Amino acid sequence: MKLKYILYFNIITLVFIPSLVYVIFRVPSLTYGLILSILIQVPMNFFVWRSWVSKMKINRVSVFGVLIFNIIIVIYSFLGGSVSFSKLIGSFLIINIIVVYAKYLSHFFDIVGPVNVKTAFSNIFYILILSGFLSLFFKIEGLGYQEYSKSIFTFYEPSHFILVLAPFACINYFSSESKKEKTFIVTMIFIFGLFFPSLIAFALGVMLLILASNIKKLTFLFLIGLIFSFLLSDHIDFSYYTSRLFISEDSNNLSALVYYQGINDAYRSLIDTSGIGLGYQMAGTNTLSPINERIYDLAGMYMNLNDGSFTSSKAIQEFGVLGVVIVMIYVGFLIESLIKIKRSPDAFIFNSAIIASFSIEMFVRSGGYFTLGFILLLAGLFGRKEKNEHRKNYLV
Repeated sequence: MKLKYILYFNIITLVFIPSLVYVIFRVPSLTYGLILSILIQVPMNFFVWRSWVSKMKINRVSVFGVLIFNIIIVIYSFLGGSVSFSKLIGSFLIINIIVVYAKYLSHFFDIVGPVNVKTAFSNIFYILILSGFLSLFFKIEGLGYQEYSKSIFTFYEPSHFILVLAPFACINYFSSESKKEKTFIVTMIFIFGLFFPSLIAFALGVMLLILASNIKKLTFLFLIGLIFSFLLSDHIDFSYYTSRLFISEDSNNLSALVYYQGINDAYRSLIDTSGIGLGYQMAGTNTLSPINERIYDLAGMYMNLNDGSFTSSKAIQEFGVLGVVIVMIYVGFLIESLIKIKRSPDAFIFNSAIIASFSIEMFVRSGGYFTLGFILLLAGLFGRKEKNEHRKNYLV
């Protein structure tokens, strides 16, 4: 079977399977579908995998790195103590599966080649755009999606759709040589943000323009948006956006409160544990705060305690000062990626675009570590280390 078809199969399963499994089988999290999507790739990828393993060079640095990574995970797994042993083992296995898979995916992108990778990500991006656009007019009434009023097939809510869309949007935006295509990409993201509605979509659109230093276009779209919003003021509830921009424990908006909770819990975890952290997968287990209780009063349940609201919050809660260091390392990679994007505006800078796209999950909203965005981030970081001739012109 041609490698490009395997490439499409791999990416499509990662994109669509997790939410389908979550909705249809009512599993507790998207992680079940994500791991299933990896496992069902094994038969089709067997011969590529076997070839990769046989050619893979195992050096002392790699072995030492893997050993240190697992030691850190094991140590931080037993810091908390209140989490079940089965959950610790499960989380330990899952994170290792994801790391190994991301390394393989990076290798697979390499052997498939830049043209096929770019085409696949572009085509899947437009499939996602079409899915989002059709969902503005039609809703799926079946398979369990009728319980999710804001679903976007196959995604159960707009925020999940935008988080999956983000890396594809960044890759297509920064690799496109067409100003019309760039404008189309940003325009569609803002349309999704306006009509879903989704503040995360607006954050993604603004991020693309800021990272591209396209302040003129950002200003132009802002003015057009103001006019457009005025004309549609009778049909759009703008309090959705204004309430989310007011980030305070006095807010009545759950999205704003959840974001503030992530900031507050990260800070309290650092202070309460003297910088050590709560332990791996222990986010949300510290003493409940007034902000946690306010969310409970409004929603009737505690929300997003375990995923930290966004990845940097979760990392800092669980790993303490080490989590702060991890976030700062990511910021370093982000700055380096942006510099590469600026210097090579017409190149297919795949890895740099992926690293940049993860800033949404790192600082705005995420579902934890076990996400498509996190897998692609790891693949992008692994890809940066490859120095062979095949990569140097595009996967940087």
